[in-house]
Amino acid sequence: AACCRLLGLESRPFRAALGIAASMASGLRQNFGTMTMALHAGLTARDAVQATLLAEKGFLSDEEALDGRYGFFNLFAGASAQGLPETLPFGRPFELIRSGIIFKPYPSGAPTHAAVHAALALQGRLANRLSEVAGIVCHVHPWNFMTLREGIPADTLRARVSLRYCVAAALRFGALGSLQFTEAALGDPLVQKFMAMIEIRQADDLPDNGLFPAAVEVRLANGETARVRCDVPPVAPANPMSDADADLKYRSCAGVVLDEPTIERTRAMILGIDRLADVGALCSALEGGTRP
Repeated sequence: AACCRLLGLESRPFRAALGIAASMASGLRQNFGTMTMALHAGLTARDAVQATLLAEKGFLSDEEALDGRYGFFNLFAGASAQGLPETLPFGRPFELIRSGIIFKPYPSGAPTHAAVHAALALQGRLANRLSEVAGIVCHVHPWNFMTLREGIPADTLRARVSLRYCVAAALRFGALGSLQFTEAALGDPLVQKFMAMIEIRQADDLPDNGLFPAAVEVRLANGETARVRCDVPPVAPANPMSDADADLKYRSCAGVVLDEPTIERTRAMILGIDRLADVGALCSALEGGTRP
């Protein structure tokens, strides 16, 4: 629909594009923690553009591809064609406005962020006593179990959606950034030790706020315990990332693939993106190109 608006399609090709795109719908949670997880968003964007360009050229689909007897809504949502689309809550409200947009502080799955925040707080207290850690318990909301992968991750992609790894790495390194998602960090002996001892428990007393609240408890060999609970992780919609933190994160991420002059140039273009006549130069620069 967004692509159709951008091209200014009229009603008939607009409907055709939606029908074409309906046949492209896909994406499996089972692929979380693999290269295909990122491909989901790429395929969605590609299919949207392809469906719209096909429709613009006169390529047609069934006019009831969405709400027909065997259409998208009935097949995938179990919604009866009767009363559609009146019963669908399109724009009531707009989801991005209602739930807010999160700029993640850590390059891991959002359901790990509250636990990571708690683990980082604990690391500040126990940095000199990490060798004494004898047990770690992560108390999480039931939604965490539906989203995150269980077990010990075998590679850095799975580590990004592993609560065990993210908490272990945060405790070990006192940070969770790109440097903590390397093979060296994954193979760190203390990280491996922490992952093996972490116990994940469902906590029914955590709020059902959609932000994956968590509490992390660390037990030392002498019996001492330390516990930190995080109901609202950093940069939740109600607590947006500051401009300074956003700038720091951009530089950190871009620094993996771009040199400093390109980082400065792209940063300036992004900050003034609403004034760019053509985003092609920005896209080329982000790819490491030299388009003027």
